[in-house]
Amino acid sequence: MASSSSSCKRIKQVATKQRDSDIDGWISDPEAQDTFVRSFRNCKIINHKYADLPFFQTHVFAFPTLLSFQSLEKFVQLKGNVYPDLVRIFYVNLRCEEDLLTSHVKGVNIVLTKELWTSIAGFQPGGLPAHRGLPGVNRLDIYQSCLRDPTAKRNYNIFRADAIEKDERVLAFIISWILVPHNSNHAQLTTEDVFLLHAFKCNLLID
Repeated sequence: MASSSSSCKRIKQVATKQRDSDIDGWISDPEAQDTFVRSFRNCKIINHKYADLPFFQTHVFAFPTLLSFQSLEKFVQLKGNVYPDLVRIFYVNLRCEEDLLTSHVKGVNIVLTKELWTSIAGFQPGGLPAHRGLPGVNRLDIYQSCLRDPTAKRNYNIFRADAIEKDERVLAFIISWILVPHNSNHAQLTTEDVFLLHAFKCNLLID
């Protein structure tokens, strides 16, 4: 089985492309321009990452099967160039209309439907909001069940990723880097990460 260091290298960051900002050409509405300058221009974009699933399958990791059950294997392997300024424009123009997400970027109207998510990312509708917690399931019990050595003394106020089994550890990184990305310490699982990890392991369909 592959080492931890080589496994982490198989969760990769896509290329980021910078473009010369031309706000007048991107946003025609003066109020929206002001919103962009005040709230979005300097907003940090979390760079998208993707997983090299064939590598993990070759090295006999089990978690790719769990991703497949959730119809997420396509999404976690998506890659391509990212243009941060265009991402910011997308969000400054983002609207929710009749359960549809719509935006407008450089003259292009964007409508995100369930069918589009299914076609591009492979998402399947439905499932549980497992990140919010699961009835009758304790986060400490979940974490302890993933530990390499459940009998070792440890501080249960934090959920350290390096203390859990290799399969669960890589899956936890995929959750925190790709599925529910955040800028906090990825070596420490959040409560949401722990509940999602449990849902994956138990084949509970997630929303």
